[in-house]
Amino acid sequence: MLRANWDASKLEFIEEFKVVLLNRANRVLGIVNASSGGTCGTVVDLKVFFAAAKTHRSLSTHYNSVC
Repeated sequence: MLRANWDASKLEFIEEFKVVLLNRANRVLGIVNASSGGTCGTVVDLKVFFAAAKTHRSLSTHYNSVC
């Protein structure tokens, strides 16, 4: 599943940081591209990281309360 979310032509040339969102049963709910950098590394903006988690949490809380 993770390889399907990376561009294979850039896999060895560009560093990427992705956030994998899981539910309590460890099922993948989504993958967010938090950062993309150069050949030596990437800088992750924590605002993007926490915004993805917060947005997902509010959506899953709403979903769980409806079901």
